[in-house]
Amino acid sequence: MDDCVVLLVDDEQGFRDVLARRLTRRGHTVLSAPGGLEAVESLVVNSDVDVVVLDVLMPGLDGFEVLARVKRLRPHVEVVLLTAFSTQEGALRALTLGAFDYLSKPCDLDLLLGAIEAMAGRKRRQEGKVCQARATLLKHRAEHGDAPWPEDGPAILPPAGASEDEEH
Repeated sequence: MDDCVVLLVDDEQGFRDVLARRLTRRGHTVLSAPGGLEAVESLVVNSDVDVVVLDVLMPGLDGFEVLARVKRLRPHVEVVLLTAFSTQEGALRALTLGAFDYLSKPCDLDLLLGAIEAMAGRKRRQEGKVCQARATLLKHRAEHGDAPWPEDGPAILPPAGASEDEEH
C-alpha cells in the first residue's frame, strides 16, 4: 500500500504517540489531534487526509459528533472509531454515521493497520471514480454544450451549471 495520511484523534497523548510511531515506521504520514475540535480544524487545513482513527470518548466533541462532521466536511475520508467501552448500540451508530469500522481498545495493531490500508484504498478508489465522472462530464459538455444527457447517460453527474454541493 502506498503511503497514506492518517489523522489520529485521541485525548490520551501516550496512545497517540505510540500509534503514530508505529504507523510512521510503516510508511504512513501521521497527523495528531488531542480532541474532536482540533481534529475538525486539522481536516479543514489538511485536504490530503485519507483516514481518521478516532477515539469515541473524549472531552468536548465526542467521536460520534466528530465522525458526523468529518463526513459532512470530507465525505471520502474514511473513519475508524476506537473505544474502550464497545457496545452494539455504539457500533450501529458509528456505522450508520458512515464509519468504516468500530474497534475495541486495546485493538490488535495488525487489525488496525489492515483497516487503515483498506480505508485508504477505498478512499482512493472513490476519488478515482469522482475524477472519472468529472472527466466524462467535461468531455460531454465540450462536445455538446449544455445539452442534456441521453436517457441512458450517467445519472450520477450533476446537470450542466449545477453546483457540486447541491443535492440531487
